[in-house]
Amino acid sequence: MTTWTGELTVFAVAAEGSAVRVDLVGGDQMVCGSLLYEFDDEAECARNFAVLGQWRDARTPVLAFTEDDVVTLVDPQATVENLLAELSTNWP
Repeated sequence: MTTWTGELTVFAVAAEGSAVRVDLVGGDQMVCGSLLYEFDDEAECARNFAVLGQWRDARTPVLAFTEDDVVTLVDPQATVENLLAELSTNWP
C-alpha cells in the first residue's frame, strides 16, 4: 500500500559513512522523525546528501511517499517544473 505525507520540511541532514540521515518535521500529521538512506555507491550518497542539504537550506516543502518499508522524498514543485519543461521541448 502506498501512502504519502505532504508539506514536510528537512530539519537536518547528516552523512554517516555510506548513509545519509535526514530529519523531517511538519505535514498535516505533524511528523517529527528521521530516515536513514543507505547507498552502495559513494557518488550517489554524496548527490543525495547535497540535494537534501539544499532542501534544508531553502526550506523546500517535500512530500514523502511510503510503499512497504521504502520512503521516497520528492520536491513536488521541481517535479512539476521539470515535467512541464520536458513536455514543452518534446511537444509535437
